[in-house]
Amino acid sequence: MSSISMNTLLTIVQVKQRRGGRYCPPMGYKEKYEVAFVDNGPPMYGCAYLDHDWQLSVVPLLHLWLERREEASIEPAYCKNMSNMNHYIFECLSREEPIDIEEIEKGFQYMSLYEYTPNAYGEHLEIANTLFYRCAVYVADEYENYGVVVIRMALGRGRAEHFNPRQCEGLSNLLADKNLIYNPPMQQDWPEGAMYVFIMGDIQPKRHKDRRAGRLCPPMVYKENYEVAFVDNGPPMYGCAYIEHDRSLSDTPLFHLWLERREQRNIEPTYCKNMSNMNHYIFECLTKDDSHDKDEFEKGFQYMSLYEYTANASNKHISKTDKQFYRCAVFAADDYVNYGVVVIRMALSKSIAHYYESSLCDGLSNLLSDKDLKYDPPSQQNWPKGSQYVFVMGELQPKRRIITTTTTTTTIAPLDFFDYFSMVLGHRPKY
Repeated sequence: MSSISMNTLLTIVQVKQRRGGRYCPPMGYKEKYEVAFVDNGPPMYGCAYLDHDWQLSVVPLLHLWLERREEASIEPAYCKNMSNMNHYIFECLSREEPIDIEEIEKGFQYMSLYEYTPNAYGEHLEIANTLFYRCAVYVADEYENYGVVVIRMALGRGRAEHFNPRQCEGLSNLLADKNLIYNPPMQQDWPEGAMYVFIMGDIQPKRHKDRRAGRLCPPMVYKENYEVAFVDNGPPMYGCAYIEHDRSLSDTPLFHLWLERREQRNIEPTYCKNMSNMNHYIFECLTKDDSHDKDEFEKGFQYMSLYEYTANASNKHISKTDKQFYRCAVFAADDYVNYGVVVIRMALSKSIAHYYESSLCDGLSNLLSDKDLKYDPPSQQNWPKGSQYVFVMGELQPKRRIITTTTTTTTIAPLDFFDYFSMVLGHRPKY
């Protein structure tokens, strides 16, 4: 039996280490938080927030702005003026409860952080040539009468190349004191390069802890509309898809899928232009994994577990269901760089209530073996019950594009689904 090479296996492990958990502190997306901190001198101030940079990561990044001691303000400016501050950008890779029973009772939580660096002008982010990893331990104290949360965080110094749990040693000692004062004798016992940071802002709505893993949706540009074609129990129909936030439901982007109702299908595909005759599905992408099967891995198949919300009858608002629904999906993303588009072929399972079962994924990858999208009752008899074959086509994410330095430009006609099938299959299907 053939197997994946050790080098390939190590690559998979390294990628998964970067993808694991990604739990940042309980902060509202894009909301500004006031910061006070102590390192090697009296308290100084700054600003913190969570925000996306899709060229770097599919999850929100923790931005921390801290005053430079030589340029400290007379009065705290917090987020009003950050021109005299250093800018730190972190991807929260994992979050774990401590092993020590006393720390568990105190609500301490540990994070491993991957640090990006701003460029010389502080305007854009770039991946550092040398990777930096940090450990942080924090506790969040809620003051409901004031509607605020205070996050006390001990931040360790950075380490190049990989994360080492020993970076966390001694950090929790900083949290023993709820005061933020400059105390040189006490700070002599801090781990070298450690920093004590206080972050204060609005309390966030409660989240379900068991649904916070991964959250990796397909490679789609945020808020861009994508054309959809799909087959379930009849000829191909059409729809629309996009990734968008609803902060009342989730702290990560949601995958929206609009699919025509068969009894109201259009004569010609309208895609995202008119969705009045479509069913609206909203998914939170809980996890995404490369296939463990060698053939599927080489084909780029990736599995997702999905948590499903429902749109209310008016399709204007989203509401949580009384029952929880879960699905499995497997997809492959094919980049057509000359056209600047990606075609995501996705097999979507039926939904089940209450909890996720890996058996939902059984047989789904068989749907992706055919790049055609056609109604074929004999082959569909072998599909898992209730499954759908969905094609999503739209703009390539910036980091997936190939950038050239040529000065000549070529005008290429837009690619639609019919062009795609003609290109892939050698014939142009009929609608």
